[in-house]
Amino acid sequence: MLNKIIFISILFFAQNTLFAEYVPGEVLVKVKKSSNISSYARVSEISGSELKIVKIDKSKNIMSAIEELAQNPDIEYAQPNYIYHISIVPNDTRYSDLWGLKNTGQTVTAATYVPTHGNAGDDINAENAWGIITDCSSITVAVIDTGVNYTHDDLKNNMWDGGSSYPKHGWDFYNSDNDPVDDNGHGSHLAGIIGAQGNNSIGVTGVCWLTNIMALKSFDSSGTGSTATIISAISFAINNGANIINASFNLYGSADTALSATVTAAEQADILIVSAAGNGYENDGHAYNVDSGTKTYPCCFTQDNVLCIAALDQKFQIASFSNYGATSVDVAAPGTNVVSTWYTTNSTYYLENGTSMATPYAAGLAALVWANNPSYTYLDVKNAVIYGGAAVSSMSGITVSGNVINAYNALNYINVPRGLAAVVAK
Repeated sequence: MLNKIIFISILFFAQNTLFAEYVPGEVLVKVKKSSNISSYARVSEISGSELKIVKIDKSKNIMSAIEELAQNPDIEYAQPNYIYHISIVPNDTRYSDLWGLKNTGQTVTAATYVPTHGNAGDDINAENAWGIITDCSSITVAVIDTGVNYTHDDLKNNMWDGGSSYPKHGWDFYNSDNDPVDDNGHGSHLAGIIGAQGNNSIGVTGVCWLTNIMALKSFDSSGTGSTATIISAISFAINNGANIINASFNLYGSADTALSATVTAAEQADILIVSAAGNGYENDGHAYNVDSGTKTYPCCFTQDNVLCIAALDQKFQIASFSNYGATSVDVAAPGTNVVSTWYTTNSTYYLENGTSMATPYAAGLAALVWANNPSYTYLDVKNAVIYGGAAVSSMSGITVSGNVINAYNALNYINVPRGLAAVVAK
């Protein structure tokens, strides 16, 4: 009976370590007093500890090795040699303003949205994630918006390389030229949230410290675009290797068949579209449930490659302006008092509010996840962003998941195997 209990406990232990990282080929063991395990070929001491490291073949499953070692009467317990990561803090001068990345309970300077401060720790857990990865330069994020200030000091090194055909890092579909310069500010702000260069001693940092921002201008200086300009931009993204599209724009009331078909084409090209839930019907400031009220698109398209984002305030509550929906809106992200890059000069930063700002937080996280797991599909990335989030009671019934994005958890999220049964040998 004792052997059965040991086996079951080890199996339970293994199931609960699926999300952890550990050193391949090493098992930590504690040897019972007056016992030794010298029979094992490769055993080394841990300085200052009673534990020992048993070396195993790196091709061997760690959990299988632990199960075998647990049967040895000389061993008190065995476990993986877990991998830990330091929390990395960038040296960007305005990092302390970025409560969504690091919430210390700070008041954001010149905030225009109430509340202006929140609770320490209510953030997307970026610093722990950066201990794993900061470089998303293998992933291209297309920002379909008012353009990007691609010469900004915090963006110029993180722009997509379009070669001689697209020397200014994208295309302007509104004016039909190759200069997608921002004349509104909205697109530049989004680009900075996704990928302002981190740890460069100036300004802010994006969720990704290094990335490739593809600037696709489909909206004019007033923020107005069309089905045709957006479709052209999505098609450009498909044809030029984009992985993720940031879609911080909305159409209310109509499903737009033509745009839907292009979203499907993006899905077939393995592109994730991260979409804003919207700031209330026709921007009147009154948020509503898009499941039961007027629908908003692309958020409410049903294709699997659409990831829809609600906005949080600094109290980790749904922002008063943010639309929501337990069927259509997947997850929430910081969307108030957000400081990011701006379009007026190459060193200007600006504070904005909106689901538009929450969306690039999620798009940046998607890039981080995909860069860390290059074999992922868009659906793997989407699930990691949604279900790797942290449950927040105020989000229950507000979004599909009831979660707020969490960068560290998303990097460690995997789908738990289903349909497996443990068999205990008699």
